[in-house]
Amino acid sequence: MYKHERKESKYQPTDTNSDLPILDNLPSTYYMAMSQYLSERGLSYMTARYNGWSMCERNGRRIYIPARSQIEDHVYWQARGIDGQELR
Repeated sequence: MYKHERKESKYQPTDTNSDLPILDNLPSTYYMAMSQYLSERGLSYMTARYNGWSMCERNGRRIYIPARSQIEDHVYWQARGIDGQELR
């Protein structure tokens, strides 16, 4: 979205999140598990890595997915647990 296309949001948070999760220096086996998890779902590991997806260790192994927000300087991300996640 271009800056001139932005509309004022009805939702105005009193504070914004500016912290990203600390990405751990994890062993390559975590990234192999990420590759397998994505390929089982028909997703490309290389595309995911190119777009900043990574691994972190928070209550189990998780794929960290950076996202965008229309709120200026607001940092947003998602995390998907990959342990015990059978394909649905």
